Amino acid sequence: MAQAEVVVGLPNLYRKHGELIEFELTFAKAANKPVILMRNFGAEAALPKTLTSLSDEIVDWDERALVDALRRQARHEESNRWDTIEFKLD
Repeated sequence: MAQAEVVVGLPNLYRKHGELIEFELTFAKAANKPVILMRNFGAEAALPKTLTSLSDEIVDWDERALVDALRRQARHEESNRWDTIEFKLD
């Protein structure tokens, strides 16, 4: 944990290993490590209050959202990413 810049929490693991996940996130907060919580994949289930209270940021299962959250929380860099849509005019 000492070498980690950020800790990513997965709520699906909380169902099976609740005490372990809660301990890891609490330890990360005690070690001044930011915690990013990912939403449930493919389900609109509510996240447990214990996990949301320990997290600094909550992101969806999206590559860009996760990378941007990692940069914001770990390196304090803001992403100025723009989406580009290419199309042909007929």
